[in-house]
Amino acid sequence: NTAANEAYPSLAADGTLYFASSRLGGKGSSDIWRARWTGEHYAEPEDLGDIDTPAYESQPAIAPDQTYLVFASIGRADMMATAGAPYPRADLYVSFRTASGWSKPRHFDAGVNSPFNELTPAFSPDGRWFYFASDRSFVSLPMRKRLSTEEYEAGLHGLLNGWGNIYRAPIAVIERLRPSAKAAQP
Repeated sequence: NTAANEAYPSLAADGTLYFASSRLGGKGSSDIWRARWTGEHYAEPEDLGDIDTPAYESQPAIAPDQTYLVFASIGRADMMATAGAPYPRADLYVSFRTASGWSKPRHFDAGVNSPFNELTPAFSPDGRWFYFASDRSFVSLPMRKRLSTEEYEAGLHGLLNGWGNIYRAPIAVIERLRPSAKAAQP
């Protein structure tokens, strides 16, 4: 810990700790860092380099074997449209470990990402499922149509009320984004 913000710890099977931090030495307002477990203590944290940008990167979820990392980011050029929201929203990205470091982060397509916030990625203990939260809503800006009071009330009490839901997808949604072995060669 430092005087900066450290948050969203994610632990790999070997004890390596991944986390988000606004500490000095990063590239943006929040970056992804890694501290390796030495067997007695954590080594000095290291910024993950090309995963980070001047944008906001946070909420890392590391695969237990550290072959891929999913994280939330705000401010990247390939983000989905924000449905008229007055503020930017987070999308999810994945980076794969290669022989030369981490691959360029890949943006999840529609289905995982949406014009709303996608946040807090996680994996099931058996490695079969990918979980994330989203604040998808029946309301968008500008509104697609005028709602009656009854429609508005039903939306507020419905599944897509904008207060956030947890979604689950098979791990294959991550594997489909893996660069080919040939493309990953240095």
